[in-house]
Amino acid sequence: MRLSLLTFFVWLMTVVANAQTSFSGRVVADGSKKGLGWASVVAEDSRRKPIAFAQTKEDGTFELKVPESKKVMQLSFSLLGYAKKSISIDNFTNGQKIILREETLMLKEVKATSKRLRQRSDTLVYSVAGFRHKQDRSIADVIAKMPGLEVRQDGSILFQGKPINNFYIEGMNMMGNNYSVASENINANKVKNVEVLTNHQKVKALRGVQFSDQAALNLVLEEDAKNTWVGLLETGLGTTLQKSEADRLLRDGRLMAMMFGGKMQSLSMYKWNNTGKNIQREIRDLQNSIDDIGSVSNMTSGIGLSAPGLMRERYAMNDSRLLATNWLHKAGQDATIRLQLNGYLDNTEGKRHSETIYSDLMGGAVITEDANGENRHSQWKGELKYERNGAKLFVVNVLSGYMDFDKSWASTLTNDKGIRQETTPRKRWVGDHLEIVKALGNDRVLKLNASGVINYLPGSLLLTDSSRQHIDQHATQLRVGASFRHKLFHRLYVSYNTGVDYDDERFTIRLHNQKPQSDSYQQLNCYFEPSFNIKYNDLEWTTSMPLRLVSRHFGNESNTKMIVTPMMNLRYQILSQLTVMVNYNYNWQPTSLEDMTAIPVYSNYRNYSTGFGKLYAENSHNGTLRFEYSDPVIGLFGNINGNLMYYDDLPLYNSQLDGIFYHSSPSGDFKSNTTWMLSGRISKSLGTMKFIAAVDGQLSSTHTSTMINGLRLPFRYDRASCGVSFSIRPLQTLSFEEESHYQYSRQVSTSDHSFDSRALRSFTHTLKTFYMPRNWQIEWTNEMYHSNDHSVSFTYFSDIQVSYRTKKWEAGIQMNNIFGTRQYERHYISSYYTRYTISHLRPREILCKISFDM
Repeated sequence: MRLSLLTFFVWLMTVVANAQTSFSGRVVADGSKKGLGWASVVAEDSRRKPIAFAQTKEDGTFELKVPESKKVMQLSFSLLGYAKKSISIDNFTNGQKIILREETLMLKEVKATSKRLRQRSDTLVYSVAGFRHKQDRSIADVIAKMPGLEVRQDGSILFQGKPINNFYIEGMNMMGNNYSVASENINANKVKNVEVLTNHQKVKALRGVQFSDQAALNLVLEEDAKNTWVGLLETGLGTTLQKSEADRLLRDGRLMAMMFGGKMQSLSMYKWNNTGKNIQREIRDLQNSIDDIGSVSNMTSGIGLSAPGLMRERYAMNDSRLLATNWLHKAGQDATIRLQLNGYLDNTEGKRHSETIYSDLMGGAVITEDANGENRHSQWKGELKYERNGAKLFVVNVLSGYMDFDKSWASTLTNDKGIRQETTPRKRWVGDHLEIVKALGNDRVLKLNASGVINYLPGSLLLTDSSRQHIDQHATQLRVGASFRHKLFHRLYVSYNTGVDYDDERFTIRLHNQKPQSDSYQQLNCYFEPSFNIKYNDLEWTTSMPLRLVSRHFGNESNTKMIVTPMMNLRYQILSQLTVMVNYNYNWQPTSLEDMTAIPVYSNYRNYSTGFGKLYAENSHNGTLRFEYSDPVIGLFGNINGNLMYYDDLPLYNSQLDGIFYHSSPSGDFKSNTTWMLSGRISKSLGTMKFIAAVDGQLSSTHTSTMINGLRLPFRYDRASCGVSFSIRPLQTLSFEEESHYQYSRQVSTSDHSFDSRALRSFTHTLKTFYMPRNWQIEWTNEMYHSNDHSVSFTYFSDIQVSYRTKKWEAGIQMNNIFGTRQYERHYISSYYTRYTISHLRPREILCKISFDM
């Protein structure tokens, strides 16, 4: 196997090496040894047509790669302020010094237009004016139209399919993990450029020493948006229009104040809304708040009233309020202090009918539920961060905390029996993270880090016999580590990471008239991780061999084990536009206390489970092959990912239905899962009519086993999805935005086809039309959900909005759900059941809004 892999990589590198021709050299100014950075280097064919492009680095060096199938006749070198120079390929030698002569240009009086997208070393610069449509309000609306970038429904921003690692405003990181507050609320006309910093290493002391394959995003503001306070007041009132609904006063508004200066930045906002909008996503952490420590989940859950596959604005009867304030102060040349506080209050009502058919029970047992419920959220979070990011020293300390007071209740008819549901899944935590990085010179770096989080998760759940389950759940997580990195020789770096991780989980469960039961789990993980990294021209290779001594204690059982979890990552830039990445890692992961405890724990009013009652861990192998294509010149970006995941020692669970109670417990048998997945996305922009289109898709298959009434059966779960989206402005006054998505899922038994589920296929289409004569804007939105196999009911929504916009104020009226669609039906498949739901939707509504820039 090892020989086969080695042979494959040798073959791959041989193919790569033979697939291209490389030209290299250095561009300097005439009469000077100074290298000219960001000069254009273009390979041209016999017709003087460009066939490949590169830019010089800061020191003037360059490397230009051309496919072997292309015939290069000459190389052309140019830079603003210097005379263009062309060299025949017969007169060019690799390593040659190219001298450019300064030239004074006499410019005619012309109308200057900037490029929509250009590359400057490792930075892509997107012109907001070049991509913005007239209807775009927030900068997130514009980012979504930029090739290579995506804005997900949760507010996260991705570049080439990977989440960004930092969100800067004028080079300063005020927002941290809550950057959607800024991207969703900063007006697009306040931003001049959006910069994508590819391969961004946020720690200056590690630049040139430790490499990153993630990107960061930086907003470059217009001059009138800097060093001045900017405000916004927006308010709207409306009502429902369908007679079947009780009169309901609608409210939607926000009050904002922001300032982006050279030494201080601030963004504060208060929002209120009961029109179904999900404003909570703007303060949701898009990454872990404490580095290297994952979030602990409640053992109890809230009452599910959502409509799967449908936007929240269509079904949620909410009343939400959000308060967020963010402050960043520059405490020195390299130091900043950041304070973030936010709170969220929400009361959401919902109605839903569901039929659940359990595929892991013989005969396909069915549970029907009609729920009329309410979820109340009250959550508060704060963070104080000090950071010094100097060229030689990096210091960061983050103190943060969170608490909520959530509560849910519902009146439910379960198999024709009336039941009262009530649950309080609450959570509090406080944590601190300290990290120090010191550059010692000669490519040597020392890193120290310490993190700790204390969690308290009290929960209460009303059971069907009117008794209550009370859970006091605690979790403590501590991380202490050190790392030393240095150059071994030439471009080979070696790191030695060592540290100790400690986890302590415990809970006490109390039921009415029963003795309290408790369980606890402790884990001490001591690790030593040597890793090697080499970066030679366009090749980067990293491998590590973490050695972990893991000591675990659960109940009366203790275990100490030595674990080796190797990892390998290869990255090679085949061409200036094309990069290939190969990853492999092995993971050994102990399960949580909830999966190990033999104490029955109810997660909701009719589902409970028991664990092994002993120590347990899972093993997994994960391999990835990824291709990235990026050509800013023609506005074409794409990525293709192939994943193969193998999980071993996964428990098989026995399930049973006792009346309405669904119970799962380990069978004592184990299984393995194999999943392959192919996914990708391509986006292309054109200057003509500001057109941009994107196509994405995903195909996956999981081979596993399920225990049905003591019988082990092999199953295969197939899933597929694809989507297409585009926006176009054929006229100055007319614009279109369209999205269509397709989903497929099926469960197949490879031994007994009587257990097969039917294939489920569904389609979603959204078309927005904007007509914008002068200061008027008419927006017409159409959404359609349907399926050929009736897994989704034909559901259609139509909204219209008319507004009058000036630079200082905007007023308008909007009507949602014009045709008064009231129900949405959907089937979907999970690992253990197929579920059919009927969700009640928001009625026809009308809303008048007005906003003022201050």
